Amino acid sequence: MKKINELKDFGYINIFGTFLISFFFYLLNYYARKNEFGFFGLNHYVCFLANGYFIIHNIKSEWGEEKNVFDAFILVPIIGAIAFVFWAIIFFILDMFVNFPFYLMYILPVN
Repeated sequence: MKKINELKDFGYINIFGTFLISFFFYLLNYYARKNEFGFFGLNHYVCFLANGYFIIHNIKSEWGEEKNVFDAFILVPIIGAIAFVFWAIIFFILDMFVNFPFYLMYILPVN
């Protein structure tokens, strides 16, 4: 029962927000691979950071305003990485069967 309450605290806004952030960075990675332009992992770190801060700022928790450098640059990206991995698995499976970034490449051309 406690797990259900924790899921309700996560909220549908966080689920939708992490979906949008992860989808944007998944498409960015797809276009970077297609155009042979790499960010050397910086785009993954920024994605993890964005997801982590979005989750942390929208969850009611006992984590106070007092954050140190370790929390800001290591723990928050780990939280964001967990959310990104969840969505990336779903995107990867859709990419294998539907190849949706390929269709979006013609709708949203990036030159």
